[in-house]
Amino acid sequence: MPRKKGQHIILSAAEHPSLHSAAAYLEGQGFRISLIPFTANGIVDLHALEEAITEDTTVVSIQHCNPEIGTIQPIHAISELVKPKGIYLHSDCVQSFGKLSIRDISPIVDSLSISSHKVYGPKGVGAVYIDPRIRVVPLFPGATQEKGFRGGTVNVPGIASFVTAAELADPSEVDYVELRSVFLNKLNEHKELFTIYGSQQQSEQLPQIVGLCVKHSEGQLIMLELNRRGFAVSTGSACQVGQQQSSTTMSAMKIPAHLAKGLVRVSFGKTSTSENVTELANVLLEVAVSTQTKGILLDII
Repeated sequence: MPRKKGQHIILSAAEHPSLHSAAAYLEGQGFRISLIPFTANGIVDLHALEEAITEDTTVVSIQHCNPEIGTIQPIHAISELVKPKGIYLHSDCVQSFGKLSIRDISPIVDSLSISSHKVYGPKGVGAVYIDPRIRVVPLFPGATQEKGFRGGTVNVPGIASFVTAAELADPSEVDYVELRSVFLNKLNEHKELFTIYGSQQQSEQLPQIVGLCVKHSEGQLIMLELNRRGFAVSTGSACQVGQQQSSTTMSAMKIPAHLAKGLVRVSFGKTSTSENVTELANVLLEVAVSTQTKGILLDII
């Protein structure tokens, strides 16, 4: 971290919990942290980002794709804002790697991170790219592994498996745009029951992820009902399971807490088909209808 420039770091308010945790640690070391909100469409507010930049700003970190609603962030526009000011740009590409090409953003960021399990590789393995022109000082000095960047025995089998999984990743083998259309068209038969989060622009939306809310219902209830019927969905980022606070994405979009608790995250994978996506939509409609009377009564109470 180039302390000589300043001790101000900017993150989007919807970054992964691991980044917020690291930022909290640095805040305890004297750094100042600014969190940038999302627009109503789930895109980082570029005007707010520009306003937050100061002469002390050292690093800006913005995720490439949001893991809860699938919006694609404007990394090129962000780079044009920060690079002329000599600010480092990091992007969390864990969600986009293997789904989108990151070749168009890798030359314009100073670092990016990716993870194995998102491309069907083993859990617990990841990688970080750092521009070779940047001198990296490890948090814990004296380590010899990973060229001193990170201590600990290298997980060779895991790394080899990750490389193989990355080589086999092919997002074109499934038409995710079509699967998303099938799913949402079915829900639109009763669109009054749902709020769909994300961007309407295809260029700003990862089709594999649908973030939605069943009106008058909590996401936890919808998730449990769908799980009981054989469908695995979540109520946000897997790394926030068990936490009681609203998802970082809902907070970044300034969704009120009582509505944010309704978030349900649906994601499609390489085994998804039009048939099982349609079946999921039908079951979700059934569950949504069955929860409405109880939900409305709770709202009245």
